[in-house]
Amino acid sequence: GEKLLECQGIGSAFSENKLAVQNASGKWGYIDSKGKLVIPYILDVSGRFENGVGFPEFAGGDGSAPIINDKGEILHDAGAAIQDAVLEKMEAGYGIYKSGDHYGVIDSAGNGVLPFDYLDISAYPTDGSTEQPYFIAQKKVFSSFPYGVVDSANNTVVPFEYEQVSGLITVGQKTYFVAAGQGGEGIVDSTGRVTVPLEYFGIIEATENPDYTVSVIAWNENYKYGVIDLNNKIITPFQYSGIEGVKGPFKVQDSDGVTIDHYIWEPLIAYDSGIFYDIGYIIETPDARYGLVDNKGNILLPAEYEEIEYDSTTGFAKVQKEKWGIVDYKGRIRVPVLYDELGDFQNGFCEARTEDGKIGFVDENGEPMVLEEDKGFAVATVPFTPSGYGGLNNRIIDSNGDTVFTPPEGYVYQKGYNGQIGIFTDENGKYGCLFSDGSLAIPFLYEDISYCTVYGGISYAAAKSDGTYRIIYQNGEPLFDPRVTYKRFSGRYSRF
Repeated sequence: GEKLLECQGIGSAFSENKLAVQNASGKWGYIDSKGKLVIPYILDVSGRFENGVGFPEFAGGDGSAPIINDKGEILHDAGAAIQDAVLEKMEAGYGIYKSGDHYGVIDSAGNGVLPFDYLDISAYPTDGSTEQPYFIAQKKVFSSFPYGVVDSANNTVVPFEYEQVSGLITVGQKTYFVAAGQGGEGIVDSTGRVTVPLEYFGIIEATENPDYTVSVIAWNENYKYGVIDLNNKIITPFQYSGIEGVKGPFKVQDSDGVTIDHYIWEPLIAYDSGIFYDIGYIIETPDARYGLVDNKGNILLPAEYEEIEYDSTTGFAKVQKEKWGIVDYKGRIRVPVLYDELGDFQNGFCEARTEDGKIGFVDENGEPMVLEEDKGFAVATVPFTPSGYGGLNNRIIDSNGDTVFTPPEGYVYQKGYNGQIGIFTDENGKYGCLFSDGSLAIPFLYEDISYCTVYGGISYAAAKSDGTYRIIYQNGEPLFDPRVTYKRFSGRYSRF
């Protein structure tokens, strides 16, 4: 194909791994991030893509503005809708254009959705998660420039009378917006009804709960945080210096009806795929003490801890009150608050260090699996792997605390033991791998090894040298064909 260096023009930005480029004849095509021409030079204008649809950045000299698919085929002509306007951004499957100082919107069929009457426009939600988004817009009203909300038919749903409007949450058929005025911030729904008066210093975030209620973190005029619902009912009183929403684990059933654990850290919840457990909120008192409340405002853990470190992938939180302990997502103490140091739970166990200097592991019921004197190795403990092995004082132990392998002198266990092979360092700090009998699996030549395994009697590893990870054989030779790598690792290639 034609070389990029010979192109006469270039589009404004990559979108969906495509960038518009113009050849010497004035025709536009598209290259990918490697410079390969993926759409030939057949178009009169450049464009940007969203959801497989290419919106024109401007109209051509003949007034046409083709909307294309990802093969470069023309779907519609938006020339009549955009005229002399320029593409500003794409949101929710629509193109938002600017003409002079005004904005308008077209859809993916090239139809004008909103006229060029507005001083600002943004879609909500922007990700296309609803069938028809709303458009938060600004326009001139007499001598003021208020914000409001219109639908895709340009009907006003939130009146143009606010200093600022932003999207908050969509629940069922109704969308809620944060509206700001002289009195503060409040909440307005998509019928224009004010559900929370404009009296707060800030509406921070909203989360839908498992019972379809919504909890909203807000900040009042006394600089205190609390939680309200969408009708301004107080759930958690406004007496805290800070509130942070956290999400717990939930379970779903796969296609075979087997229950498996999943974890949530985003506010969007698929109720038809499982039961979601929401821990609620970490609260902070004015004297910098922390606790937990649920989404109904019930105290799960009194605000008497110096620190709370919540792990959304496990549903456990490390808490500190002079010593460290662990609570679950319902605030129940799972590991007593009596350890000098605690790691996060990984595969059923967390690393622990006691006041008298002992190290080892504690299980999810708070029972010490093994605790012993720290013998001063460079790596005192290594978290348990999915295969059920951890590291303690430079030996590998199983879930009963029994030693299954001790490396030869001069080698230090680092990670990844699966019963056959593990990752170690030698006296020079170089990474390599040993088999469970102590024999060499991967030579000690590397800056790091992120993963290793044995397949068909041959060891493989993802090893780092010269700042780059490569997949190698047991003799240190690189595995050149990534397709072979993928097949041999049975889908585990992505773990590198």
